[in-house]
Amino acid sequence: MDWVEVEELSEDLVLQLSYPRRIQEYADGVLRDVYALEVRKFAVDRGQLLLLGKGFRNVVFLVETERGRAALKVRRDDAPSTSVGREAVVHAAANRAGVGPRLLGSGEHSLLMEVVVGTPLHRWLPEASGEEVRTTIGKALMQCRGLDLAGIDHGELTRAHKHVLVTEELEVKIIDFGAARFTPRPGNVTSFLRYLYSREVKPLLAEKLGDREVDLQLLREYKRTLSEEAFRAVLRSIGLA
Repeated sequence: MDWVEVEELSEDLVLQLSYPRRIQEYADGVLRDVYALEVRKFAVDRGQLLLLGKGFRNVVFLVETERGRAALKVRRDDAPSTSVGREAVVHAAANRAGVGPRLLGSGEHSLLMEVVVGTPLHRWLPEASGEEVRTTIGKALMQCRGLDLAGIDHGELTRAHKHVLVTEELEVKIIDFGAARFTPRPGNVTSFLRYLYSREVKPLLAEKLGDREVDLQLLREYKRTLSEEAFRAVLRSIGLA
């Protein structure tokens, strides 16, 4: 892997900022974001901008700024909307609730954020001890509650294998707020529990924490009130409090 100064990017590398269609006008727009966000260098591997991730709406490049390495999340040129304005607002609100990678700045098509190094939850679970699972799942649910209290629905936590990372320090990072929205009835705790008790994950969870079922009446009470008491009751019902 090499680092290339923004001013020294070849025409082909600049075009790669427009993914997947390599549209010159779009790439130029992303490049304007790059300068405005004070990105200094891009990681390049085998003649390609290094991708940290690729999804339905965005691609993520590894970059360097004066403050160190960062992740540049760029809206794909074939996404339904190529503006990141709404996502930036929701992501910043999630940060204020103590959730998500730290947002460092935003442009028309791009978000600049801290780099998160972690293991997707479904790959982390099989190797973790029961106590590690208890602690980490508890942290994840606390972050889901933080989003609920902030009036933010992540929108994709029923597929948490793509959106919840566990770091080496056993910290939890909920990522990707592309589908997130403000709503008076957020359902992050409910969505994440639905993931934990899905066919693929439930056997792993039972192996680590015992075969417990979510008390649906307690969960309905939490959804209705979002109270601390109701949340703690849900945690107790699955052996986390």
